[in-house]
Amino acid sequence: MRTRSILCAGLLATACVDQTPVTPTANSVIVLAVIDASVNDQTFIVQTTTGAENQQRDVKGARVTITTPDGRTIPAAEVPDTIPPRFTGDARVINTRYRASFASVGGIALGGTYVLHVVLADGREVHGATTVPVSATTTSPRLPDFDRRHDTLSLAWPPARGAAAYEVFISAQTTFNVFSDTAIVIPGLAENEDGNPAFWPGLTNRIVVNAVDANYYDYYRRTSDIFSGRGLINHLDGAIGVFGSIAPIASYTLVVH
Repeated sequence: MRTRSILCAGLLATACVDQTPVTPTANSVIVLAVIDASVNDQTFIVQTTTGAENQQRDVKGARVTITTPDGRTIPAAEVPDTIPPRFTGDARVINTRYRASFASVGGIALGGTYVLHVVLADGREVHGATTVPVSATTTSPRLPDFDRRHDTLSLAWPPARGAAAYEVFISAQTTFNVFSDTAIVIPGLAENEDGNPAFWPGLTNRIVVNAVDANYYDYYRRTSDIFSGRGLINHLDGAIGVFGSIAPIASYTLVVH
């Protein structure tokens, strides 16, 4: 989801054609929905915006459904997410989310095509479709200890059918994201877009590699403004945003010095 703040440039695994960037009208719908093949419970965001960054509003009362590859329909329930205050005196922030459980259909089918349908209370509709990449997950308990001042991380993985690209996600105290093809080299002193280190010293860093579909890659690879729409490549009908999918390739832990 866009809340992952993935605004990274990278290498494209397969060719794609850019669509015309979009700009919202005075009352546009935003949908941020990504199917993660590693979990059964999926969370989606539906909002509206006037185009100003401080004017996004959660949409309540929408009907959100996912149609599975075998034609079954899974409803997403509207639920409030409460974010605790960071400082004394801060108000609690309540955001509306839509959550769907795929446990009843046996989880996410790799290689399957899922269809999103959103109907807002005012009658507006949103449609989208995504085909989940086919990947085989490998897990390494732990990579050799890493000195960020001198070492470089080099990783490679087998290609996944249906993947437009691969996302490498590093998390510790903050996060670092980058797109690549089937191999990547990251210097120890690399930083994210906020100037924080990609590898946090003194901590165990988690590294996850995901295969991503074209919808996800097109939307998140561009340095773009979600609220103005500038720079976005959009594959949704009736909204700005993304309905995409990711599938895990590999997961590692790395102790950084």
